[in-house]
Amino acid sequence: MAEPFTPEQAITQKNLWDKPPVKSGILERRKFGGLMDRLVDVNLRDVNARDPEYGQDKELIRRQRRILHQLSPNIIEELHGHLQAAHNEQWHEFNEKLMLKGEVFERLLEAEDQLYDLFPETIRPEEETEDKQRVGETILGLMQNPGRFGFDDMDSLSNPDLFSIRFEGDSYIIETSIEAKTHLDGRTRHQLSDMGFRRAINIILDKINSLEDSSKHGLDGLGIGGHAIRLSDKYKQSITVPRNTQITPNSIGRSFGTKYAMNNEQTDRFSRDLQEMESQGLLKKACFSNEDIGAITDFFLDEINKLVEAQK
Repeated sequence: MAEPFTPEQAITQKNLWDKPPVKSGILERRKFGGLMDRLVDVNLRDVNARDPEYGQDKELIRRQRRILHQLSPNIIEELHGHLQAAHNEQWHEFNEKLMLKGEVFERLLEAEDQLYDLFPETIRPEEETEDKQRVGETILGLMQNPGRFGFDDMDSLSNPDLFSIRFEGDSYIIETSIEAKTHLDGRTRHQLSDMGFRRAINIILDKINSLEDSSKHGLDGLGIGGHAIRLSDKYKQSITVPRNTQITPNSIGRSFGTKYAMNNEQTDRFSRDLQEMESQGLLKKACFSNEDIGAITDFFLDEINKLVEAQK
């Protein structure tokens, strides 16, 4: 069983994605900035060479540069640790680039949110007390990664990347879940259904609200005799996709050969559902395209390989 987190170790609201422990000071900020400038000026320009509008969009390039500079200067080591953890957890071979691409996209969204408030619904009101903020942050960390609090049996549940939570009476209310998606397919459709994220969240809430020994899991103030956590009656699900994602039946993966496979009718309906989410502001588009994210992932993989070679 994983060591439970204490409240003080809980993941903060604007830093929810799981990061392995890293050494500090591996890359100086100036050196890191140079790396990110090279990534923008060489790699991203190369991958967008056939798109004349990209080179002319100075604001987009400036925004991408700022976001990349906002990333942790230790991101190479952090992503290396992420891959190592994945290898330790997987019993079979997997595509490292595919594994890393999703993580990279989440890191980019986190940085974009910090700079441009991509997810305003996650901002906590200033009038909340420090204790409420602490418990709220603990809940956010718990929902994103229950295994880190000692609930290994719930670690396989499909949980979103981010949540918005408010305090009401004696309860914490989960209002919105947010998921980063580089590709829309049958699995996405399942996650957004009642049997997906909503079901996983309710399983976790039932477990936490019935705890008699919440302090053993670093969850002081929750469980029996503490604050309850509830899913809002108006709970909403939000997803964020790359900026060039098309919301059409032909652009959605059918997931053939899997339990998430969709027929034509289901795909058409899912496309309409996504278009409706976009019209309501529940489907957002990030600053980076799918090709951008792929190029950034390749860049980081090359840097990881250099790091590994240097450590031999």
